Amino acid sequence: MEESTVVKMMDPDALPVRRYKAWEYFLPGDEVVVTASDEGTQIGVVADVMPDGSGLWVYLDGIGRRLFDAADDVIITRYSSPA
Repeated sequence: MEESTVVKMMDPDALPVRRYKAWEYFLPGDEVVVTASDEGTQIGVVADVMPDGSGLWVYLDGIGRRLFDAADDVIITRYSSPA
């Protein structure tokens, strides 16, 4: 018979911090909308994505390729053209 171990964390502050933005679902070539509180909203194209979703490189018009990290205060969503 296999034995299993249960670990109970008593202090929630002891848990590791994981910032999750689901960026791993973007693919290179996806058009996205980047909204940053200090820079407004821009449309760009995904250049590359970190496998764990913690980082995303986006080509932005007039700026070039830029790295966004999960710790950045930015919202990145898929672009859907107006109908």
